[in-house]
Amino acid sequence: MVKVGENIRQRKDGRWLVRCKIGFGDDGKIIYRHIYGHSYEECKDKLALFKAQHPNKIVRPKFTGKFAELAALWLKHAQLTVKESSYATYIYLINKYLVPRWGEKTILDMKLPEIENWIQSLMKNGKKGGKGGFSYSMLTIILVVFRSILSFGDRCYQLPNPMRGFRWHEHKNFNQDKVLTKHEWDVLTSSLKYRPNDLHIALALYTGMRIGEICALQRGDIDFASETISVKRTVYRIFDYVRGHGTKIVIATPKTKDSYRTMPIPRILIKP
Repeated sequence: MVKVGENIRQRKDGRWLVRCKIGFGDDGKIIYRHIYGHSYEECKDKLALFKAQHPNKIVRPKFTGKFAELAALWLKHAQLTVKESSYATYIYLINKYLVPRWGEKTILDMKLPEIENWIQSLMKNGKKGGKGGFSYSMLTIILVVFRSILSFGDRCYQLPNPMRGFRWHEHKNFNQDKVLTKHEWDVLTSSLKYRPNDLHIALALYTGMRIGEICALQRGDIDFASETISVKRTVYRIFDYVRGHGTKIVIATPKTKDSYRTMPIPRILIKP
């Protein structure tokens, strides 16, 4: 397709095409109208006529450019695409850490040096009462949400993204997972033999199931004939965003398709 000017292009079939913005969808994405002509001049004339007949066709959603309002728009969009547990986390992080600092600022007033200073302060004194900095994982989650909101404003409302080009350094001094020694394993498994009510601990040890998956098990998920356990759901404790405080228990589907699985029950857990 040959491009000449004003976004007017010649198609392979010989016709000429121009795309004209006519508005925005509910998700913030631009809606286009396609205008065709048999020549470049015809296409250009049709475009000029359309603009003259519809001078106020392109209407942007009312938006003052404040971060708090952009965050609310982003949340509305995110609610359609993520699980409730993720949505609750987003609301908590936005209300707890982002809006108090940036809520009343317009996007145009947000500059990268100021944002970098804020990140440094979270690394040093982010915890409640300034008692130490956030962990790398916690700070990463906050920044992922923060950057997603700003990218949403750039993509859907053509607002400048003050974090464009910002690179979050890869964490190198992370803590290694603690692995039980052979002696610790033997002591733990031996004690479980005399504590039948702690079967959930044995399940975690021998199958690798997550805590939420074990809590969500139902009788129908265990097949003693084939000696298998099926993971079909999980339990989350999430921020109660309806009340605005506290937490609530949610039973939901696993987070990824790979989390759905059927595994054999270890022989050691099956009584003869």
